Amino acid sequence: MQALVHKLEAELLPKLKRQCASLQHDQRFARVAVVSDSGPHPPFSGPNSYIWRLDCHSPTDRADWTRLSLQVAMIFAGAEVTLQGMVLWYFARSPGELPPSGREYSTRQIIGVPDVSVTGFLSELPALFKAFDEVVARGRPEVAA
Repeated sequence: MQALVHKLEAELLPKLKRQCASLQHDQRFARVAVVSDSGPHPPFSGPNSYIWRLDCHSPTDRADWTRLSLQVAMIFAGAEVTLQGMVLWYFARSPGELPPSGREYSTRQIIGVPDVSVTGFLSELPALFKAFDEVVARGRPEVAA
């Protein structure tokens, strides 16, 4: 399992870090960061889930959206792994509400034998990063909050 996590990270993290560096001085974002996390992630339970994100936080004077995120999830369940990447907007919320998100793009969800699935998912990364670039260039959500 760890070898496959490292295989995905070796391809994914350099791309996320380059993208992050290119957006550090973009005035549309108050903060840009790469986040790598493992462990239980709702709605998934157990320690065998991994999420990598590039988060672009809105300036404090923005009211309609709080964060633009490129995310990749890898979840091991038994003998299979599930992989998916998404470009999401997170919108402002009222206290006590779950934060709504708006999906701009999603890779196909890949479920199967881990080694084959990771290799197949790597071929999805160029389209995922292209979609993120297009959303950043547009600079605003096209999805309903």
